[in-house]
Amino acid sequence: MQLDTTLTDNPADTKWVLRRDVCLDAGCSQSIPVFVAHWWSSIGPDEITTYDRQAQQTVDFLKRAGGDKPHMLIGDLNVFEGPKSVCTQPPNNSSLGFLRAAGYRDGWPLLHGTAEGFTGMVNRPGCGNPVGYAWKRIDYAWSPGWFLPISITRFGVVPAGLEAPSDHYGIIAEYRCLASEHPPTQWRPSSGSHHRSAGS
Repeated sequence: MQLDTTLTDNPADTKWVLRRDVCLDAGCSQSIPVFVAHWWSSIGPDEITTYDRQAQQTVDFLKRAGGDKPHMLIGDLNVFEGPKSVCTQPPNNSSLGFLRAAGYRDGWPLLHGTAEGFTGMVNRPGCGNPVGYAWKRIDYAWSPGWFLPISITRFGVVPAGLEAPSDHYGIIAEYRCLASEHPPTQWRPSSGSHHRSAGS
């Protein structure tokens, strides 16, 4: 599903949320829907509006295409929360609320509490403590509140200032996926209207 970038400084730089059934065994006798997303907005007066729209569209797609099956969202959402600006960037305490309101849980704080869990940006001049360390958590694993991860870790973490495989640390989330896993009876996919843009 294509996400709204109409208010960014380059609307042609498209952003998406994608769904793929991933096999759980070599014979693919069982699979699970895995969603990946990349949110983005240019900095400016429409930044929060754009992220909020992308968040709502992502939720709509998760509910429609994930339904009542176990599923998860992994993504670079380019949104970090907090009480103050960090490295000249203000936090966004709005957009992730759309996922929470829809019943999704953020895996990192669920399992690591208040541990920082930063994933970006590595070796940014003048940023991080120590300088070169990641300083915001923008990469996430979300899942329905009835289907929670049992572990989540970072990889690609290197000492600040040294060559790194990416300007992000990666994350690995582990789920116990059982065929008998079902949502509670009160949880149902959203029946509201959905925005869908053309795409392949």
